[in-house]
Amino acid sequence: MNLPTALPRLDSNQSRRPSIWAGSSGERPSSTKPPTSPDGAVGADGGSVDLDGNAPGGISQAFNVGAGTYQLSFYLSGNPDGGIGTKNVEVKVGDLDIVVPYTLTGLNSRSDMGYLLQTLTFHSDGTGDVLSFLSQDNENSPFGPVIGGISIAAVPEAATWIMMILGFGGIGMMLRARRPATLAS
Repeated sequence: MNLPTALPRLDSNQSRRPSIWAGSSGERPSSTKPPTSPDGAVGADGGSVDLDGNAPGGISQAFNVGAGTYQLSFYLSGNPDGGIGTKNVEVKVGDLDIVVPYTLTGLNSRSDMGYLLQTLTFHSDGTGDVLSFLSQDNENSPFGPVIGGISIAAVPEAATWIMMILGFGGIGMMLRARRPATLAS
């Protein structure tokens, strides 16, 4: 389940980036020809963004969910124009604050970014959260980590799973008890 009206599609054309995403000074499209996004689109509708510009930058968005456990998923790559190396992005949301690395191997290209799906779990207290992606590149890095395909889904609590299993078991027993007896000839 994706969050309703939250986490809009990222747009690699900074002027068309939804205003709900707040950007810092470094974030920008990777160049005049943006890289391929996680969904394979190229250009302004690609749904990905390079977090570096003239300096490392980032994006963030405030959103509200109920108290509970959630799973954040996003695709991570690095801008291949910067050459081989490791790109790091700090991800903050709820109780989660982690740096996620991505290593460019020389096989990455604009047409095959080599995105890796990242899946992280966090807890929200239900009072409002801010999701942020911040480049951890050095100050002279114009080609940074590239992110896209962001989604958040609720993680069912253990009690929910137990109730669901018991419910299926109960339905199965009822169906078995209602089955007419077969007479042997």
